[in-house]
Amino acid sequence: MACKLFITPLEQAVNRGKMSARRPKARFSTVLPSGEFLSLSVWQGKSDPTAEVLSIQVRRREGEGWITVSRLAVYRSPDGSYSQLPDRTS
Repeated sequence: MACKLFITPLEQAVNRGKMSARRPKARFSTVLPSGEFLSLSVWQGKSDPTAEVLSIQVRRREGEGWITVSRLAVYRSPDGSYSQLPDRTS
């Protein structure tokens, strides 16, 4: 499956000045056969910079905006253990 680059909703909001410029350590995305976007972002921990949060999302364009179809967030502690973060409401 080939990866296509696109500007994410987060980057669009930052570009419009609506959010701070916090950036992921890594970001990968691909377009699924359904036309939805699957993305993986790796974020530095907020309270512990040696920890990481992996965010996996499926999003699709709807009208003028984006909706999140599904989301999974995983916390990697500094000692290398992983745990799933609870769902967040958006």
